[in-house]
Amino acid sequence: MYEHRVFGAACACGHENWASFPAEAIYGCGPRLTALTAQLSGRYRLSRQVTADRLSEVLGVPTCKGTVQACCERVSYALAEPVDEVAAALPAQ
Repeated sequence: MYEHRVFGAACACGHENWASFPAEAIYGCGPRLTALTAQLSGRYRLSRQVTADRLSEVLGVPTCKGTVQACCERVSYALAEPVDEVAAALPAQ
């Protein structure tokens, strides 16, 4: 399991400044794990619970159904525009 830490420092004025967390720390999954999770659930039609169980068993990544759902939603959002472009182009082909 990965642990993300950010650096913080205080200015001379006393204000504290902190670095930002990377996107995978905010979402809990990086892009590859997100894509694999969505593929298992979408392409292979595994339930959210079975997908979470397989990720935990095979990869050792403790996962819950909510994380699987969040990954699927992120991938759906990312693919919405390309799918719309293909759908718009098909009638002209």
